[in-house]
Amino acid sequence: MEISNISSKKLMDHSYEDCTNGLNLEISISNVENQIKDFIKQKIDSIGSEELILFKEILELLTEMKIKVK
Repeated sequence: MEISNISSKKLMDHSYEDCTNGLNLEISISNVENQIKDFIKQKIDSIGSEELILFKEILELLTEMKIKVK
């Protein structure tokens, strides 16, 4: 009886840890995405249209990566 209680607790701890790790990954991705968006907003006035297209393509690729990670 005591062994099953210990095993259940370990299982719950691991499940919680997995959820926390998944949430941390999602938060990290979101933070990077926000940093890139902020960078683009800061630079948008000082760059030419060619660079703007490149940044847009990079942002689209990162968005695709985020979808694949989920």
